[in-house]
Amino acid sequence: MKMRKLIFITFFLHLTFVLLSQTRPSIVDTNSVWNVLIVTMVPYPHTHSEWWTESIKFSGDTLIGLNHYKKIWKSYDSLMISWQKNFFIREDSLKRTFINSGDGDHLLYNFNAQLGDTLEVGFAGNQIILTEVDSVFIYNKNYKRFLFSNDEIWIENIGSLSGILYSGFLGSNWTNSTSATSAIKIKFVTPGNYLVRLDIQQPGTTSSRCTEATMTTPICVEAPLVPQFNLDKNSGCTGLLVNATNSTDDLKACTQPTYLWEVAYNSGPCGTTSGYSFTNGTNAASTNPSFRF
Repeated sequence: MKMRKLIFITFFLHLTFVLLSQTRPSIVDTNSVWNVLIVTMVPYPHTHSEWWTESIKFSGDTLIGLNHYKKIWKSYDSLMISWQKNFFIREDSLKRTFINSGDGDHLLYNFNAQLGDTLEVGFAGNQIILTEVDSVFIYNKNYKRFLFSNDEIWIENIGSLSGILYSGFLGSNWTNSTSATSAIKIKFVTPGNYLVRLDIQQPGTTSSRCTEATMTTPICVEAPLVPQFNLDKNSGCTGLLVNATNSTDDLKACTQPTYLWEVAYNSGPCGTTSGYSFTNGTNAASTNPSFRF
């Protein structure tokens, strides 16, 4: 079995739009779709911007340890036909929301936070301090709004204005480079989710600068996946039906892997000609295929 995987790297500036359901008792709402406008600054061959929409929804249940999660799905086509699985999300009874990529829970939201509370949110554990709580009127309903010291803003049961999955995106948990070069090379030796940020400032005081901007890039680094599967039979008569169960652990994959099943034939006392087919509506790209030999 051969496997292919993608490392997903995106340059983000965000504008967030939410298609809301009629009632929102929980931020992990399976009836809503979040749309994040992603703007990419491309320096070559000339500086220009490119943009597209990232659509996010929650659907399907999974159990990790003792906790129940919804699967996170992302789509990048305008018709939202093609979706890719991307990590897992859950909310507890204390109005806290967690995201899990397979390496444990990371806090996304705590809608029970009190003024002055310091929270560590996102995969990078960025620290944000709650400075104000008020309300905002959206679609004929008042929602509680949380304002933090780093310009982070949450709306209860809707999420961060940076994007539903990008809470704390402007946080302060960064490792600074030792020199301000125009290009750097980074070697990631440990799997996980990272954020790389570039601050651009002109010389002088804050009030006299013409330019002061920030660009942030999330990077997902995954360990090589190890293919694993079991067959319910490994011998039998002609017409043998065999079911394969794919047990590959993909919980820590950056994106859902694709599969390619191949059958090699070795001639011997049992026969000299290959003959098999996929059954039960499966094919070479199925997660758990069935074969007839």
